[in-house]
Amino acid sequence: MYARKMLAAVVGAAVGVGLLGVLAPPAQAYGIQTVRSIGWAYTDSRLPDTPFVNTAGDLPIGAWAGTDGKTHKSRSYFTLDVSKFVGTVVHEADLIAFPSSRTDCAVVQPLELWRVEPITATTTWDNAPKQRELLGTLQAGCQENLSWDIVPALQNFAKRGERTLTVEIRVPHEVEADLAHGRKLVSSVTLDTMINNAPAVTRAGLDFPSWACGTARKPQPVGPRTYSLMIDIADPDSQDLLNGQFAAWPVGHEDQRVERTGTGLRNGSRVEWNMADYPHGTVLAWTGRAYDGHDYSDWTKPCYVVVDAEGPPAPQVSSVVYPNDGAAHGGPNLPATFTFQASGAKDVVGYYWGRDGETTTFIPAPKPGASVTLQYAPARSGSDALSVRSVDSADSRSPITTYEFDVRDTAPEVRVTMGGVGVPSRLAISSRFPGVTGFGYRIGAADEVKVPAVAGAADVAVVFPQPGPVTLEVRAYAGTEWLGAYKESVEVSDGPRIESTDFTFDHPGAIGQPGTFTFRPGRADVLAYEYQDSDGSWLRVEARADGTAVLTWTPGEGELFRTLRVRSVNADGSTSTVAEYSFQVEDTRPGVFSDSYPDFGASGGVGVPGEFFFGTSQPDVDAYLYQLNDGPELVADVEADNPADVSITPDRAGFNILKVRIRFLDGTFSPARNYVFEVA
Repeated sequence: MYARKMLAAVVGAAVGVGLLGVLAPPAQAYGIQTVRSIGWAYTDSRLPDTPFVNTAGDLPIGAWAGTDGKTHKSRSYFTLDVSKFVGTVVHEADLIAFPSSRTDCAVVQPLELWRVEPITATTTWDNAPKQRELLGTLQAGCQENLSWDIVPALQNFAKRGERTLTVEIRVPHEVEADLAHGRKLVSSVTLDTMINNAPAVTRAGLDFPSWACGTARKPQPVGPRTYSLMIDIADPDSQDLLNGQFAAWPVGHEDQRVERTGTGLRNGSRVEWNMADYPHGTVLAWTGRAYDGHDYSDWTKPCYVVVDAEGPPAPQVSSVVYPNDGAAHGGPNLPATFTFQASGAKDVVGYYWGRDGETTTFIPAPKPGASVTLQYAPARSGSDALSVRSVDSADSRSPITTYEFDVRDTAPEVRVTMGGVGVPSRLAISSRFPGVTGFGYRIGAADEVKVPAVAGAADVAVVFPQPGPVTLEVRAYAGTEWLGAYKESVEVSDGPRIESTDFTFDHPGAIGQPGTFTFRPGRADVLAYEYQDSDGSWLRVEARADGTAVLTWTPGEGELFRTLRVRSVNADGSTSTVAEYSFQVEDTRPGVFSDSYPDFGASGGVGVPGEFFFGTSQPDVDAYLYQLNDGPELVADVEADNPADVSITPDRAGFNILKVRIRFLDGTFSPARNYVFEVA
């Protein structure tokens, strides 16, 4: 029966979870905890000064007949360790005693359970523990055990931090001398409980600003939008299955309190709250409490917000170097100070700025309402514009101010001839701006090097110390005045430079016609070069004394588009980064076609003439020269649009080879095409 009662408590708690919409099993610590008595005693009215503490055998209560023929009266005491309940929430608590004998169990008899002072070694009838609280009266019959519900008392004990509990079981005074009401108990009682460790809120605040929790004297400003109210929850039993309940009300209007259930997180809870539902200037108090599926924490100390539904005005933007007066000033990459002002708004906490209508970069104000400065360098000449908006303490943003200005074309022109790593490269610098007296260049983080301008130009040898991208900045000066700058991210490589006049996209090579490539070193002490063949292997070309090398190469069949991959080799065997050179190759050989003798299968026969057609897309064709096998080379005159039609009679069976080439008007020839066909 007791087990059914405890099970009902568990089911009831699970149903209670539905009040907050938490569909989850109970937290781990919610469950049955059982403790047994750690000490016991009884007293005897016939021996009023004799202690009976932790004795063997059963403990009498009420009246009983002694061996001396007299009636004795007794009361029994039990001490339990209840330290494990300190700080918990007690849902069920039944103290259970076990009868060992009864005088007349058919008659229902009352039994009292008292909370008393602790028993001692000198506990006797005349020195009995003082009664403190009647915990309950039980009508006892013939049941196997005696059970008292002591939830309120145990919960109070847990709250007070009490470590032990001593109880007295006795027959009520008015029937204590009646032998019919006497009985004996086993010298141990149990306390069966259902307990839980309640959760606690460790932190409360808004999602923005992060964990902000204003006070009544200084509420946190919020804009007319949705915020998340958040709490962090600690639970000694589990960090899972936690949730929260939130409440908010306008200060001074508790009757408008609204409570909402949050969304449970692993170690906290949050709820969305729309501050646009409250008029401008409303001071709102809010609080939260945790729920673990069984018990609530206390409500937190309230946080306070004030609704600011009026955003700040558009900011003012100004610059001395780049005024928006319609005239061009400054120069490319020439930085200047821009000032953003709050237009009189006292609660502006910063400014967002950007270009082309975007305002993504934030600059905080040193104090509310203060102005800020921005160092900005236009990247190019011509029209430019900054987009700026201010933001107040409620995160409300102003309209955008667009500050337009014009930039003079004062940047020098720079052409970089890349040599490589550790070898000379060249900068060809020039400026069309009048009055330029010199230039300054900076490679990466190195110091600026200044050179004079001669007729507005300078040619400078520079050395890039390492491979990879590096920022090159070149400034133009008029005396000591910085006019403008050119900036470029230069990719530095130690790979060789590949040059060719025979193989370019404007002047493609031709199949069968040789051409050359020149390799120039991209680093010092180059001994040789390696280039990758079509099969993936690397072939070597030795370098000359000046570090260059020349490769002669003849395109073959199927190489109309090619990428040449080359790397340099030093004396220590190290290789450079691989350089690539892509180019096209034309097939200038004539096309050959024949229905009589196609280039597949056996056709015709010895002495059987066949018709052959020659053609090309090349211009300036004078004639086609053709030769069958080892016979004489004959001439076929071209017709309009460069085709030719000839009749050829094979003189042998099997495979025959027809060689055809073009003679151009300038007397040069194309490579020959070999047309192979089989004679039946």
